Amino acid sequence: MLARLAVGCAFLIAALFGSPLRAEEAPGADDYHQGQAAYEAGNFGAAAQSFEKAYLASHKAALLWNIAQSYRRQYDIEGSVASLKRALVVYRNFGELAQRPEERADAAKAAAEVEALIAAASQPPVVAAPVVTAAPVIAPAPVVAPRADVVVAPPVTATPTQPTPSRRWPWVVVGVAAAVLIVAGALIVGLTPGDSTPMTAGGNFMPTLK
Repeated sequence: MLARLAVGCAFLIAALFGSPLRAEEAPGADDYHQGQAAYEAGNFGAAAQSFEKAYLASHKAALLWNIAQSYRRQYDIEGSVASLKRALVVYRNFGELAQRPEERADAAKAAAEVEALIAAASQPPVVAAPVVTAAPVIAPAPVVAPRADVVVAPPVTATPTQPTPSRRWPWVVVGVAAAVLIVAGALIVGLTPGDSTPMTAGGNFMPTLK
């Protein structure tokens, strides 16, 4: 694109001004130089306006190429479709007024490129549809019917355990009774008179009289 611009500018200077001496005297020369300086500085909107003033003053068709190029570069900066449409109109005008076949071919090619840019810029942005992930299907748990042949046993209630009576107490009673009988027998034998030696009150033996 820059190489094409350089060729276009060289062609513009030769066609419009003829020689450096006559360039300073040609109508619109100041506007042309201002447009060229603005274009090289990247101020394409100001360049287009200066080139348009130079074209109105000189009516040189070569200036239309510079005007169209300026609008096209302005679109690269601001993204305005209006700049592209303006460039398309000027490219076509240049192609109609150009005298050389290669100039008309360049104008037709540039116009086709700008038409493609306008069509692409006019398309609505494609919004990707959100990806919907299906939720997993959980099968319900099977219902198990009770079997008719299964008998459920009733709950068992624990019966309180009664204390078992001790079997030792009859023998205890018998033992106590036997001890009482033995003591009683001993007392009875002691009280029965016999051969036992009597004792005095002082504890001395008294001879037995027979």
